[in-house]
Amino acid sequence: MSAVFDRAVDSIALANAERLVDTLRMKRQPRRDALPEGYSVRRLLDNLAHDKRHGYLEAEISADLERTHPTQHNGRIIPWEAFTRADIVGTSTAGGYLTESANIDAADALRPNMVVGALGATFIPAPYGANVNLPRLTGTSTASWLTSETSGPISETDQTFGQVAYTPHTVGSYTEISRLAILQAAPSPAEFVVTRDLIAVVARAADFAALFGGGINGQPRGLANMAGVSTFSGTTLNLAGVVNAAVALGDALDDSAGIAANRTTAGTLAQRQILGGSERVWMGSLVAGTCCGYPARSSSQITSGALFLGSFRFLNIVVWGNGVEIAVNPYAAGNFKTGIVGIRAFLTIDTAPTFPSAFNYASAVT
Repeated sequence: MSAVFDRAVDSIALANAERLVDTLRMKRQPRRDALPEGYSVRRLLDNLAHDKRHGYLEAEISADLERTHPTQHNGRIIPWEAFTRADIVGTSTAGGYLTESANIDAADALRPNMVVGALGATFIPAPYGANVNLPRLTGTSTASWLTSETSGPISETDQTFGQVAYTPHTVGSYTEISRLAILQAAPSPAEFVVTRDLIAVVARAADFAALFGGGINGQPRGLANMAGVSTFSGTTLNLAGVVNAAVALGDALDDSAGIAANRTTAGTLAQRQILGGSERVWMGSLVAGTCCGYPARSSSQITSGALFLGSFRFLNIVVWGNGVEIAVNPYAAGNFKTGIVGIRAFLTIDTAPTFPSAFNYASAVT
């Protein structure tokens, strides 16, 4: 495929994807500008634990969101705004719980907690629980030169199209919290810990699915198992190896390029010198640094030895729902006597790249 063809494919496909994202956003039910002052995840959990379904602020907000994304009878939705309020203005002791949040969506809540989000993955809200199909251009028309003003007409060439399909995949997590923690008056440490834990758990699951999902047993298919994603050797990986992996992407490599790696892999590269000088293959923080000039993020959730290099704007994360769906159970076996409350959280997503050829993967960096 020629460089001109590649650039045309990328440009047109991105424009199509952006138009679709705008369309999906317009179809969504209008959102509040911010959560009302006094919204409390702790109070929502407390009321659910006592089987109170209606008649309080958090229940009414959840009911409003459930008009487009119904939950199970004993479930409620925690809106995305709840997962970023403290982060926007700092810790609770510095006024974090006194400030309203801006209108946000899944991207704002999930992105800071995901490696692929920090590297620029595209988040797409899915409307009304429908499947999502993103169009992509698989072939462009061909340009030709006129030999003279009187020469015959240029030849007709046609574009070819395809699409990437996204269907809902639901991941769940279960945790337990003490009755005392739930009963503490907000603002409290429990409020912050519970919301951060809920979003961190589902965000890590989404991260893993985007990179390593097997496409079976309910999982989406991740980059490591995606046809069309290139691979390269990570044996004694050095500057030349990373550069060659980048060059191999051709025009699919753009300014959204970045690197996602296992935490131990990042540590290995941070100790590897470049050409015997003082610089290392991985520079700066192991969590958020640079690798051979590219933004680089690492996580212990990424499979040991793994490293991805690619243009992450072509990785799409489709999210169904207006928030994380939760349900509580204060009557689980053994918990009733001690007052422990079980909390179940669900997140529904799918993930796939518009162009798998925009990514290169090393499975065993040494």
